[in-house]
Amino acid sequence: MKRFNKILSALCVVGAGLAVGSCADNLDLTPENSFTAGNFWKTQSQFEGNLTAMMNQFRENYVSNFMFQVAELRTGMLCTNDVMTDGSSYNSGDVPVMFNNIDEAHPQFSNFMNLYGFISNCNTFLYYDEKQGDVLDEGCRNYLKGMIYGLRAWAYFQIHRVYGTGPLRLGAEVIEGEYDPLKLKCPRSTASEIIAQIQSDLDKSEQCFANAGSYSGSNFAVNGSKSYYWNPDATQVLAGEFHMWIAKVSTGDHEATGAPDIAKAKAHFQNVLSKGYSLMPSYNDAINYKEKNERATSTENIFAVYYGYGEALNGWYWNMSWSNTTGLSRGQYWQNVGADGTTLSKSASRQGYAYNPTTPGEMGTYTTFFTQKVNYVMRQQYKNAVYFQYDTAHDYRSRQLQPVYMVTTEENDPENPVYFIEDFKPEDREMVAHYTWKYHGKLMDGQTSISALNDMIFYRLPLVYYYMAEIANYEDDKAGVEYYINLVRKRAYGDRWDDSLGYVAGSFADNEVAILQEKTKEFLWEGQHWWDLRRLTLVKNGKDKDHLVFNPQGCIGYGLDVASHPNWHEVLDSGEWREIVTDEPVLDYATKKHMVLWPLNLGLLQSDMSLKQTPGYATEATDENGALRSEPFVEH
Repeated sequence: MKRFNKILSALCVVGAGLAVGSCADNLDLTPENSFTAGNFWKTQSQFEGNLTAMMNQFRENYVSNFMFQVAELRTGMLCTNDVMTDGSSYNSGDVPVMFNNIDEAHPQFSNFMNLYGFISNCNTFLYYDEKQGDVLDEGCRNYLKGMIYGLRAWAYFQIHRVYGTGPLRLGAEVIEGEYDPLKLKCPRSTASEIIAQIQSDLDKSEQCFANAGSYSGSNFAVNGSKSYYWNPDATQVLAGEFHMWIAKVSTGDHEATGAPDIAKAKAHFQNVLSKGYSLMPSYNDAINYKEKNERATSTENIFAVYYGYGEALNGWYWNMSWSNTTGLSRGQYWQNVGADGTTLSKSASRQGYAYNPTTPGEMGTYTTFFTQKVNYVMRQQYKNAVYFQYDTAHDYRSRQLQPVYMVTTEENDPENPVYFIEDFKPEDREMVAHYTWKYHGKLMDGQTSISALNDMIFYRLPLVYYYMAEIANYEDDKAGVEYYINLVRKRAYGDRWDDSLGYVAGSFADNEVAILQEKTKEFLWEGQHWWDLRRLTLVKNGKDKDHLVFNPQGCIGYGLDVASHPNWHEVLDSGEWREIVTDEPVLDYATKKHMVLWPLNLGLLQSDMSLKQTPGYATEATDENGALRSEPFVEH
């Protein structure tokens, strides 16, 4: 999205510099200089430019947080060894989170994930729209406001799901001249209040987009795709997600509403399904559509964040896969490239060779996976249970997971190393671990390392299909459950598909668990799993304790027939085998039920006495006199 980087710094000042970072942040009260607000918001192109700058801010600040840090780290899917298979170490700050040991001192995020800066930028736009928006064509004005209300609804929805409640700041007080820090402080809302605000913003977004007339948002298309900016269909998906959440999840003073909001969610998702989206031919095409052509787009993307060569690259996801600069499989394990028997050498070098079956006895070229990766250090690794959940005929497994196998005594001969196994059967060998290579990037002309060009996709068509399956399950429509699950599953198996591989609906609980596991395979590393654990439930209209996050059915190893597969293990740092866990809940309801929400960090509590801690967490903060404050959470 090269236009992002071409926006003048003034746009960023206007779009971000006026923001109130959060209700407790220290504000920079320096008056604006003459280059910023006073000379801005004068033309339609300036209003449009502000939206471009805001989407740049969205890309820079929220992709990693919401695609991985929130939605994957705490799910129980990740290895918790001290050192990973390639010898790299974890990011130290992630370790308490992976064990679900978050507290005020280890909150994972600070200052409400800095979402209030983004919210304040939305408020700033609406302020100037009210004051000076008559410079806009009416269609343009409505389209831009549709984007803004949708983005603000998205931000408040994240605050609701992560923290339960947060301050409701809807004005532009600093712009209007209010600099008194005490007057700028505000307490957390109730859950029902923040839900009402999200609903209001979604309604306004939908209405504004509907009134945009002939304005198509062409200024917000990259390579012809409007999915790279917030758009009318993104609002529809968000509205569907929102209604599914409040229908099934109780928070604070909000009790899950059930059927009425399920029906609203269904209407929103049906609106999206009527817009002509279609699945890409294969799973790899869906994720790596830019692998062959940097400017390619996807027929199933609804809202994605763009990355392009020579502009902003997306490197964060390489933390999950083999590092070609430091990666060395500990213990000299085999690196399987394909189920056909092609393997990498048991070499002491960091870059294993690939056997070339067309010229037996000779070593072929380096494989892309091991030798042309972006030079990042591996920081995370999925448990082996994730790999074993994929069926052997499942296309996804070979597309995104690279297994590492144990070397037998006979093969571990330094004098006569074995480079190839004629009848290689992955299921019959001890798998030590697997590396994730879901996002392939692209090897550009003249380059020796892959550029991280993968877009990060927030909303794509299979997500709508799975939500529709979940709705069908709620409505006791077993045919609907099967239909929507199998739409995605059929592509997953590709040429191997036949009707016997289709999902057959069972009980309500069975279907909820199936949706979780199917989505895990489709959306691994795409920011869905934690929210699915929180929302999916064993009992229709059940209680908090019935959600999968508190039950064995939410365990990543659940359902695996470990007894019939003696080679299925997890490996500890010591090299010892450990049985795959199949029945351990992600959170223990008796002791950690409060941890479905995140705590506020100590610094935030200490700087703003109007804020109270999230329920269940001890509050250790001092008042203005330095005395220790220990108070229960009280909603305002």
